[in-house]
Amino acid sequence: MKVLPMLASLDHNLSLALYRFTKQHATVRQVARVCASVLIWALAAMIVGSLTVTSALLGLPILVGAFFTGHIVNAIIEHFRWRERPYKTHHFEPLISQRWLHGSFPSDHAMMAAVLAAVWVGMGGAWPAPVIATALLVGLGRILVGVHYVSDIVVGLATGAAASLLFLLIF
Repeated sequence: MKVLPMLASLDHNLSLALYRFTKQHATVRQVARVCASVLIWALAAMIVGSLTVTSALLGLPILVGAFFTGHIVNAIIEHFRWRERPYKTHHFEPLISQRWLHGSFPSDHAMMAAVLAAVWVGMGGAWPAPVIATALLVGLGRILVGVHYVSDIVVGLATGAAASLLFLLIF
């Protein structure tokens, strides 16, 4: 049995079904656009602002180190496992602007959202559940607007969480 091709097919089909659903529903489309492109900035402003006030000497170096590590790991993965974005592979118009110069796998947005949430939780930040939910919504939004596959988001989230854990353990 060919498990990897089956998983890839499931990944593509689920991602395309979510995109098509979003495209057909105006309210979902608007919410997905916000989740995919604006929510990451709100999350970053809240986390960085709070860490600056509460623990700048510890929190910000952890955050910066995890961001850089996550980006390096994502770049290495992308180099060895290049994949076009869904809208290029399946020839459709994504629901947000198309400014990407690199591949789809893994998602940098999901990695960054995971870093923000993991560092916040690891530093003992208040209200961890809404912060984690916000990070997950960033990833879901990227799928819904057609710029990432589900697996792009899962691996991006894992990379960000792992990079954060590494720096939380070091510091």
